[in-house]
Amino acid sequence: MIKDNDKIEVLNLEGATINRLKNNGIFYIKDLINIKYQDLFFIKKIGKTRAKEIKDKLHQVGLTLKDEEKDYKAKIDNLKSNNITLLGDLGLNIKLCYILYKKDIFTFEDLLNNIDNIKEIPNLKDRGEFIILDFIKNIKYKEYLSLNEKEDKIKNIAILTKVISLELEQDLSILLKENLLKELKEVLLELDSILKEDKIERKIYE
Repeated sequence: MIKDNDKIEVLNLEGATINRLKNNGIFYIKDLINIKYQDLFFIKKIGKTRAKEIKDKLHQVGLTLKDEEKDYKAKIDNLKSNNITLLGDLGLNIKLCYILYKKDIFTFEDLLNNIDNIKEIPNLKDRGEFIILDFIKNIKYKEYLSLNEKEDKIKNIAILTKVISLELEQDLSILLKENLLKELKEVLLELDSILKEDKIERKIYE
């Protein structure tokens, strides 16, 4: 079992990484685990790649860097290591991604779970909120085309309705609001069609 007083060599890091840590006065495990992940980036000649190597090696022996559980960049790396699809992988504007990542919103599911709180996120502004809502809407529209089960379609429509309603709350041009209202009408007509179809099927099997 690795102890705080053990030398950093026990982590089996690359030789160049060990040398660079030592050149910056980091000789023992206790020195290393008292450094924050993002602070490693700024240690001379460490950089992101070696910082990730250090973090991963610590994980292998059951250790973490200082406040790692609060570090959004460390969380991003950990999620990627587990092949989790992040918002950036889905094509969302990278600047908006990092605003969301700092609020622990990393995946599309996280985004859906926080849809009512988007307007409360600092530094987002109306334009950013609109882009995010439009991003959600586009994904749900594409998803809808591949759905077969009525229950799944209804859930999808509920999200689309919510997103369009939130878009309509924003300060938009009259033309844009008219287009959104048309979208909303089409979505509700689709819902009505599904419900009518379901009603007919129920009568057949009664």
